Amino acid sequence: MDPFDSPQAEGGFKIGELSAAVAVSDAISGMLRNALGWFLVMVTFMVAIFIGICPTVVGWIVLLPLMTWGLQAYALEAVDGNANYMTLFSGWEQFGTMMARMWGLFILGGLAYGLLFTPPFVLISYPELQMMVQGDFAAFEQAQIMFTVKSMAVGLLMSLLAVRFILVLPFVVDHDKPILEAISESWQRTGSHWLTLIGIILLYQLLLVPGQVLNLGAAQFNTQAQSNPEELVAALPLVLGAQLFATVLNLVVAVFFSMLTASVFRQLAGPSPQKAAGA
Repeated sequence: MDPFDSPQAEGGFKIGELSAAVAVSDAISGMLRNALGWFLVMVTFMVAIFIGICPTVVGWIVLLPLMTWGLQAYALEAVDGNANYMTLFSGWEQFGTMMARMWGLFILGGLAYGLLFTPPFVLISYPELQMMVQGDFAAFEQAQIMFTVKSMAVGLLMSLLAVRFILVLPFVVDHDKPILEAISESWQRTGSHWLTLIGIILLYQLLLVPGQVLNLGAAQFNTQAQSNPEELVAALPLVLGAQLFATVLNLVVAVFFSMLTASVFRQLAGPSPQKAAGA
């Protein structure tokens, strides 16, 4: 073996090489292998966030970063083939570090998103936003499809710009990197794989379309039925069913994307340092 050659991961590919096909395969197999585990993890996540928000914002301040950290750690374990439900709570083991780094990421990400996303979004969606400000909700409902399309277009643009930072959270959680070091590592590791990562982002955005269409259809159907109370009552189960199905579909897509990201991270950054140390 050439000592100057790139190390290989368990799948046989060299660390630093990226295959979208491997990422999709890892995501699908990881979801199927851990279907029950992912179901329990997502239910726990939603219940925890709901409980945290309802009684006090303080609970949300603690639970949101804890659950986000745990979801990332669980996704990486699912790709590795050794997922453990209790990993969802792994942030407790280094609570202070976890809170500081996660809220640091939330604040930096929020600022970047606000500065880059808000101006183009307001610019292209000004007519619909003006309807909302003026309280003309009837007109806004008629323009809701266009508003959603514009929102998705700007969101896609932001995703393409942010793709170089897709590995920041995995580096923080799995490699115990400080925020700035994780940002630097993500930028360096993704540099030569931009087109492949864009393809993965486009796949994710495409998978979101059915849920968006269902939600839009339910909203439009509900708006049309409001003029007739009898139609509204008859349509309620259909509308709620469509919205529920769209929510479940979007959650499945979110899990799939987290698995894609985890596979990309393993391909570009290699195995967990803790796992490597124990080998």
